[in-house]
Amino acid sequence: MTSKHPSPPVAYALLSFASLAWAGNIVVGRAVHAAIPPVSLGFWRWATAFLILFPIFLPQLRRQRAALMREWKLVLLLGLVGVAGFTTLQYTALNTTSVVNVALINAVSPVVIPMLAWAIWRESVTWRQAGGIGLSLLGVGFIVLRGDPLQVLSQGLARGDVVMLVAMIFWSVYVTVLGRRPDDIESGTLLVASIIPALAVLFPIWLWEITQVRPMVVDATAFLVIGYIGPVATALAYFGYTRAVPAVGPTRAGLFIHLMPPFAAVLGMVFLDERLQAFHYLGAAAIFAGLYLTTANARPANQHGA
Repeated sequence: MTSKHPSPPVAYALLSFASLAWAGNIVVGRAVHAAIPPVSLGFWRWATAFLILFPIFLPQLRRQRAALMREWKLVLLLGLVGVAGFTTLQYTALNTTSVVNVALINAVSPVVIPMLAWAIWRESVTWRQAGGIGLSLLGVGFIVLRGDPLQVLSQGLARGDVVMLVAMIFWSVYVTVLGRRPDDIESGTLLVASIIPALAVLFPIWLWEITQVRPMVVDATAFLVIGYIGPVATALAYFGYTRAVPAVGPTRAGLFIHLMPPFAAVLGMVFLDERLQAFHYLGAAAIFAGLYLTTANARPANQHGA
């Protein structure tokens, strides 16, 4: 590991902060879903973050321009999947499902990462990991089915839960690919560069949303929301996360997503009066048991996540 990566204690602090900030982002997204549609929320989140980060990283962008051009496919993939795709899908899910459901479904991403590593790079998956993956997915299924498969057969799945499942896969792809960041591209530079294609895609969709679907309500609350999700839950949290992943590897970094459900549950109960139900506890138990089987005593990943 090179000196440009943070030390493990610093990396773990950055990952913990990111989980707390993103839990707050989930609560905010649910709280304002009626006033601010999902693409508008995602577009202004990243536009604000870009305005903050671009001047800071402009010298690095210029210095590493050749490397970024060489790795344009990586930049494009991270921007479309982890920046534009995941964010928009998560805010869309929050229109029709709870904060706790979103956080718990997203928490299963650490067991999806080994599956993707196997599918993309043919990294080995042990029988223990396979069992953990199955158990965690069973827990997610229990939450999505609200603990009552017969009721779902008559009423159908909650649209928000299905959308969040797709978002969780997008996030897993983002973390898996991020672990293979080339050494000659700094994490902050890669983050800022990946925002550019994301905004290019989100901008026309945002215009369509505010003209054809519904506009966002522009008031003091909207400015407060953007003031949180842009600088704090995006600029600081994503920068800290992208700095930490190469330092400890994508598998260990993915474990810190486990902190989001308790953070989100507490914040949701305090600010949105949400309440946990029996299927949340049972589903969470299966998810975290599967996470333990998947990640306990796993071979440590190096800075590239291999």
